Amino acid sequence: MLYLIYAESANYCGYGMHFVVEADDEDHAIGRTEGPVEEYFYEQDQSQIDEDHGEDFDGPYGSIIRIERFGPEHDTWQYYQDPNQSEFYYKVNI
Repeated sequence: MLYLIYAESANYCGYGMHFVVEADDEDHAIGRTEGPVEEYFYEQDQSQIDEDHGEDFDGPYGSIIRIERFGPEHDTWQYYQDPNQSEFYYKVNI
């Protein structure tokens, strides 16, 4: 089953990222996505974090805000299927 997870930076305001993950249930989806969320927001925020907190800052970098089942019945499925919109969906283990 696919899940859509919305996550934001744990350190700065701004728009987050949608992660799509294949998992058995919500807990499994969160477990599979926590690492990629941390990596994504580390890369996005690294230079600002280094400037604000120094290079010894050890996270957290991202925060999961929402999780939902994801498939053809979801309101945003059509955008996920659109190749021009694919950059807005970070795929985890797909």
